[in-house]
Amino acid sequence: LGAAGEAANPQLRLPLKRAWSLPCDQRTRVFEPPADSPLQGRIYLADEGMLEAVDVGNRGKSAWRRFTMGTVNRILFDKTTIILCSGREARLGISSEERSMTAMAMDGQTGQLLWRLPVFGGAAGAVLAGGVLVVHDGETEIRAYDVTTGRLLWDRRAMCNLSARGWPVAPCVEAGQLHLFASRLHMTWPNGVADSRFDLKTGAMLPVQWLAKGDIISIAGRSGACVGAGEALVCVVGKNRDAAGHVYRYSLANGAVSEVPGVSRMWSLGSSYVMAGNEDDHMRKLLKCDEPAHEYSFDARKPFTFTDGILVQAEGKSGWAVTDTARKRQLATIEVAAGKIGTPGIIRLDEARILLHAAAENEVILKEIDRQSGKVTAEASLPGLAGGHDVRAVSRGSALLVHDAGGLHAFVADPSPPPPVPVSEPGPGTPRL
Repeated sequence: LGAAGEAANPQLRLPLKRAWSLPCDQRTRVFEPPADSPLQGRIYLADEGMLEAVDVGNRGKSAWRRFTMGTVNRILFDKTTIILCSGREARLGISSEERSMTAMAMDGQTGQLLWRLPVFGGAAGAVLAGGVLVVHDGETEIRAYDVTTGRLLWDRRAMCNLSARGWPVAPCVEAGQLHLFASRLHMTWPNGVADSRFDLKTGAMLPVQWLAKGDIISIAGRSGACVGAGEALVCVVGKNRDAAGHVYRYSLANGAVSEVPGVSRMWSLGSSYVMAGNEDDHMRKLLKCDEPAHEYSFDARKPFTFTDGILVQAEGKSGWAVTDTARKRQLATIEVAAGKIGTPGIIRLDEARILLHAAAENEVILKEIDRQSGKVTAEASLPGLAGGHDVRAVSRGSALLVHDAGGLHAFVADPSPPPPVPVSEPGPGTPRL
């Protein structure tokens, strides 16, 4: 690697060698800036009451350390500003009375404190977009702050109950509008699931768009009631009085609504993908929110992992089938030597290559796969790692970060040894050494 924040070779290729290791607890949370952030090349490690910035490309050296208020649950990124969200946010088992959140902004490069918000009691979550930080509780209150100054821009009470029968539904932002999905609007309005919209900058309420009207009383699915995907579609689940669920595709752009047939529940898979199915059925559908044609069915009884359109699922006693769900084509079946391994994970190296990684006994097994041909193009292993089956790996520029029980480790491409110098054949009568 070159100077801090610069990748000497943006193409990560096997084999790898260890560049540095940093001791830290396995409970330490690792946060990465998005791909287009000017903070690329730096990671942020959050532990109890402490945040540390680490330069990946500078041998893992610490750029700065700062004390924080409580446990950092999330870090939101806006250019060089980082927003730390701490406290007890909404999750299963925590009542609205117990929830609270505080947000503080720092300069991601220097660690300088820029502003801090007062504790927001009953907070359910936050969303950052367009230089505006929106925090909301589990009932009706919404507050918007300017990211640069921390100044309150507007404070509104929604014409709906955001808790969705006790569980807050995450808002999303698109084209300067804040979208709040709720199943209970004003008492004089009919039952149904609606998109309650606000202007992000001013807080002005815009006309409500209905996804479904009728005897729908709650938004279901604590693991992902609402999942947004970029400019296009978001999936929402509703439940009516006979407990039958509904999964919808909804266009943020034009309000078009269509129901996904044959499914009643939905689970978020991160990014723009969701998994839909039924409570008493083992078959699942993989859906991409912004591509209605993308639909792939599989049997969820076998262990699986899914990332960026690639499904890896157990095959036999020691194999894993790798499938490109967009092309609906199996890429490869990976056979692993006998012995217990963790469920493989997937890293997208570039448009043409993916890296499959699995934790084995004191090592991580790596296999590089070509997405077009489905062939395994390179294999390697990273020995000497602790923790066995709880290893996390992410791609960062030209380095691979592995977080295990012993700490955080960075691996970089190991250049192939130079080819041997050709030795000329001795001529007649020349003695051989």
